[in-house]
Amino acid sequence: MKIEQMQCTGNWMQIDDVNSIEYLLILCAEKNKISADGKLNNRITWHTDRHLTRDEVLAFLSDGAELSTGTDWYSKCRSEKKPVQAPARDYPEGRKLACGHTVYYSADVMSASLGICCADCYDRMSD
Repeated sequence: MKIEQMQCTGNWMQIDDVNSIEYLLILCAEKNKISADGKLNNRITWHTDRHLTRDEVLAFLSDGAELSTGTDWYSKCRSEKKPVQAPARDYPEGRKLACGHTVYYSADVMSASLGICCADCYDRMSD
């Protein structure tokens, strides 16, 4: 599993070093608690709450949770996010419009009084 840690700028940085990953897992186990009913609780500490185990930390991270590693707002870690794929293009080769522009998605096509155009040219081509 790849782990990312939030920096003070709010950006996420991938952690590659095995020792650093182990240290983050220890911090996550110490700073996060789990209630008796199995819910993650990193804000309020009840007497029934207990610290997470290493396996529970890994399970929460693999489920997409962001776990606290400290007291600062940016002290968090998470499993590496999978890149989001762009939606498939409606017109893979592009569609040439009356305004002269080429669009790749049907949502970018607008019907104006002087022909089919893109959103940027709609006002110019409407009466």
